[in-house]
Amino acid sequence: MEVKTTKLFGESTVSKVLELVENADDKKADSENFITKFAKYYTPIVCALALAVVLIPPIINLIMGSDPNWRNWAYRALTFLVISCPCAMVISIPLSFFASIGGASRQGILVKGSNFIEGLARLKYIMFDKTGTMTKGVFEVNGVHHSNMDDDKLIELAALSENYSSHPIAKCLIDECDKRNIELDSERVKDIKELAGFGISAQIDGQNVLVGNEKLMENENIEIISCHDDIGTIVHVAVDGEYAGHILICDMLKDTAEAAVGGLKRY
Repeated sequence: MEVKTTKLFGESTVSKVLELVENADDKKADSENFITKFAKYYTPIVCALALAVVLIPPIINLIMGSDPNWRNWAYRALTFLVISCPCAMVISIPLSFFASIGGASRQGILVKGSNFIEGLARLKYIMFDKTGTMTKGVFEVNGVHHSNMDDDKLIELAALSENYSSHPIAKCLIDECDKRNIELDSERVKDIKELAGFGISAQIDGQNVLVGNEKLMENENIEIISCHDDIGTIVHVAVDGEYAGHILICDMLKDTAEAAVGGLKRY
């Protein structure tokens, strides 16, 4: 077996992910910084006091001519250390952040520092990249509205205009034609023009067809009819300067989206 490596391990994605997790400790939360500073001063003071407990009383006893009782004062010094040790804060707070970052990384979530975890507790609003996160990223025709022709005909004109486009909406229209058993003959389409940011203009069976957004219709002085259901992408269609209707296209929600949002609201 012959193996050829194309990159050094240090340049690999896995290595960079590991580096992110290991260096997450550099960006500490405010509470973690406070505990670190607190421990910096508190620990030496407590140790010094414990040392004083184990030395000063026996020395005084020796000066007074009585039994120094080293064992008894050593026991008291150790007791003082145990009582004074702020384990609940000094150890548990950094450890909880460390465990959170490690646990998140095992779930495929990279956190660059404990300060970001602390910030999550103060969140009021969360914004998602909807497509592929809350939705399936698969567009589907959800309805045809205000059409002055047969629904299949309107979808056919829109699909023929978008037939040469690789845009997800174009693919959605073509897929809808397959579902409706509509055959698309690209020979019927002439003079296709892509209008960046607006839509497409094409000649279909000698008719001038415009397919695009509301701005395209406004530029062509074509009066549109607003969609009664604006949840989705609206594709307006005009034929020979006359408004022909619009197609509502929706990106379908994931089955787990509602539960995920509900869970975030609860916490």
